[in-house]
Amino acid sequence: MSIEITPTSAPLGAYVRGLDVDSLTPQIEDQLRRAFTDYGLLIFKDVGLSVAQQLRLSHVFGPTVPHPVPSVRHPDEPMLIVLAANEGKAAADDDPDADKIVGVLEWHADTMYVEVPTRGALLQAVTLPKVGGNTAWIDRHEVFKALPKEVQDKIRDLKILYSYEKSHRAQGVAKQGEILFPDVVSQLVFDHPESGLPVLNLSPTAAKGILGLPEKEASELFDYLVNFQCNEDRAYVHVWEKDDAIVWDNWRTLHKTYGHPKRYPRVMHRTTLDSDVKLGTYVTALEDA
Repeated sequence: MSIEITPTSAPLGAYVRGLDVDSLTPQIEDQLRRAFTDYGLLIFKDVGLSVAQQLRLSHVFGPTVPHPVPSVRHPDEPMLIVLAANEGKAAADDDPDADKIVGVLEWHADTMYVEVPTRGALLQAVTLPKVGGNTAWIDRHEVFKALPKEVQDKIRDLKILYSYEKSHRAQGVAKQGEILFPDVVSQLVFDHPESGLPVLNLSPTAAKGILGLPEKEASELFDYLVNFQCNEDRAYVHVWEKDDAIVWDNWRTLHKTYGHPKRYPRVMHRTTLDSDVKLGTYVTALEDA
């Protein structure tokens, strides 16, 4: 088996064609891991993965781990999570909200509210809506590189505060006041644990704010960085097709889902790649130190 890896026309990502998961060799696995490091995002075309095959392909990039929030896990396979607005059901024809857009998630990186954020994820389309349902990614290393030098220098040693409650209320998962994890403090810029490239560590939906500056200055800097980073011109936007699967580097990218009309079901299966790299520290640990 040989595979073809072709960069997208966007600032990140590459298409992978010709992959047969049941015929993986050590050479192909090494090729995929190198491409993952180089591109931060791999789009597998025409793979049509079973649950077992999704787990097998995920393990090429690292061990999988159950999502830290139990309510989103697949009922029969704890290493999978099910992403499905409206429980993956089509709205009734007489539903007045049938054309309401559901399943929208704004720009974010996953699990930034824990000390050891996940390494990445592999997402597969199970049921696609007739309209909408696109997903997009942005490369946070490229964002940092594009910042003016004086801004790079200013933010290099600043810290950012992340919140589980803020993150999951934004995604409609956590109830008001539900706390599964304490707030976590992370570097605003970190060097990628594998490539060493500098990464802007800003996940807007989970961030409470930048630390180490006067409140007004911190707020203005936060807004500037979010607007600079979350520019659609920087994004790879994926229009899902049958048998697509995508793996992304959560240390390096942000992603977003644009949603779809409620009348059309959309179901995605996702595996989560484990990590042993600590990028943050719980506030409670700092207070106890």
